[in-house]
Amino acid sequence: MSEHIGAIADRMQVAAYENPYYGSADPEEEPATQGTCMVPIEKLYPNPANPRKKFDQEALDKLTESIRQVGVLEPILVVADGDRYRIVAGERRWRAAKTAGLKEVPVIIRDLTPEQEFEVMLTENLQRQDLDPIEEAIAFKAAIDRGWKQVDLAAKLGISQELISNRMRLLKLPESVQENISRGILSAGHGLALLKVAHQPKLVKNLMEKLNGVPVASAEKIIDDYIYSNNYSTPLCSGQGWRSPKFDPDKEGCAKCQDRVLIRTSPNAEHRHPYCLNRKCWEKKQQIAEEAEKEQAKSADYILDLKKLPCGSYEYFFIIAVEDCAPCEHIKDALDWDKQIIKVCMNPDCMREKKEAIRQAEIDKKNAELEAFNKQKRALINGFNPYVSVCRKHLVYMVAMAVRSPYNIGYAQDTQEICEEIYKFFGWHLPENLEDGDKKKTLIKKTLIKDLVSRLMKEDNFQILQALFIAMLLPVDANDEVYKLTLGAQEEEVQNEKMPVP
Repeated sequence: MSEHIGAIADRMQVAAYENPYYGSADPEEEPATQGTCMVPIEKLYPNPANPRKKFDQEALDKLTESIRQVGVLEPILVVADGDRYRIVAGERRWRAAKTAGLKEVPVIIRDLTPEQEFEVMLTENLQRQDLDPIEEAIAFKAAIDRGWKQVDLAAKLGISQELISNRMRLLKLPESVQENISRGILSAGHGLALLKVAHQPKLVKNLMEKLNGVPVASAEKIIDDYIYSNNYSTPLCSGQGWRSPKFDPDKEGCAKCQDRVLIRTSPNAEHRHPYCLNRKCWEKKQQIAEEAEKEQAKSADYILDLKKLPCGSYEYFFIIAVEDCAPCEHIKDALDWDKQIIKVCMNPDCMREKKEAIRQAEIDKKNAELEAFNKQKRALINGFNPYVSVCRKHLVYMVAMAVRSPYNIGYAQDTQEICEEIYKFFGWHLPENLEDGDKKKTLIKKTLIKDLVSRLMKEDNFQILQALFIAMLLPVDANDEVYKLTLGAQEEEVQNEKMPVP
């Protein structure tokens, strides 16, 4: 096809008006095989190979009205087929002329080989601006099926080979998606993003609804998120999802399977990871691999790979030493994430029970030690009663410190709770700013301690205070804020009396 047939239609139109050889044909004479003439409109028929299958009705109506007024100004290009004529270029004019009621239309009859006929028709259609992506894809495919190479077709049409390739890929989509692309509901970009799930009709249907009105730039992210978050897929590599494949995806032929897709598992992920859309197939391969692994595990020198084990199927040895469980058939050698061989327990329920028992024993031990310590301090407090009775400021300081540090009184209490109990015992009301709903922890603590110190320094409450003082004795810190607050409270100065510091 050395001759540039892309311009053949234009040359034919020139010939129709400049070459007297073509002349005009009498309808009563034998059907013409070449030239320009008027032919009955019913003798024309559409070309089955025409990639253009749809016509904009509004534009067709306007063309029909124009033809009613001035007729067909540009002849229709045809080839003779017996006593009929097959349209090569001008099917819209022919349709509009039929609707307008014309009996005859002007045509240019050419003697073309099938290859020339197809090339003229293809060029004429693809140079139009109103072809939708699916019609373009059909035209490109028809050319490729006739022996054209993508690179040659791209050069002839003045477009990129990538465009031809991407348009033809759209034909792999379900008809419902192609229809939406033709109607403009989805773009060609949306269609390319859906190609990875084209063989999953249910998934495609759900995704089409989600992509309606979404920019093409966001389409792939939405598809990946939907596949990952709705459990449509299972991982084909370790470290993705809660299960890793125990089988080798490459050996199982997963790399070339249509159910293998690359998706991002999070919006900020730099790389896509392979996932399988056929859960039944994946589970079957996983089960076979697990059975094989169980057989291998019976060998004494078998080493597990933790990357391939489901989460929660094993326990590490911490808190409990390996020696505390040995000998046990559930202790196995395993390759950890740092590729180090370690010991793991393959009976996680048993291991968790033992760890919980150890934790509870430690808690009981600490509680017993705390109780013994408190008893010792209570006895020590009783021994300090003579000093406390004459050194009120130190006693109030220690109570305030105990209130400020709830750990010294009990695990379950906090500053506000302890203060409220003391206030309740004395029948006092909480400070007004607390009753107004001030819930800031620091302010609550400071206000309560200040008010508590002021109240406890009064003589009437001092004897009861001694009975309430059950906290640990704390060393006096002269720079402490609470201690300074205590010194500033109203009290009778006791000369030359000092509180022994434990």
